[in-house]
Amino acid sequence: MPRYYFNLRDGTAGVSDPDGTSLPDDAAASERAAQLARELMRQSEVKRRHWQLDVCDERGKVLFNLPFAGVDRTIDHLRPRTRQLVEDLWPRPYSKPDC
Repeated sequence: MPRYYFNLRDGTAGVSDPDGTSLPDDAAASERAAQLARELMRQSEVKRRHWQLDVCDERGKVLFNLPFAGVDRTIDHLRPRTRQLVEDLWPRPYSKPDC
């Protein structure tokens, strides 16, 4: 089973995932990243909406980035266009090309 690494980019030093998580595929990694982002944002969505997770493979290649604003349930009530504007307002922290 492939191992995925979920590295936090928070606009400062960030936090690297040294152990990784074994998951069956990229879809499961995407769902796990969304779950982690929601857990990390809980009770502080506005303060952490600009954070993101870099999801990497075993070789350190970034497979995808998950901006926290994209999974922020506190803005689910907004119309799609308005929600997109809110997501676009939050600058993305610097993300290294490799994990």
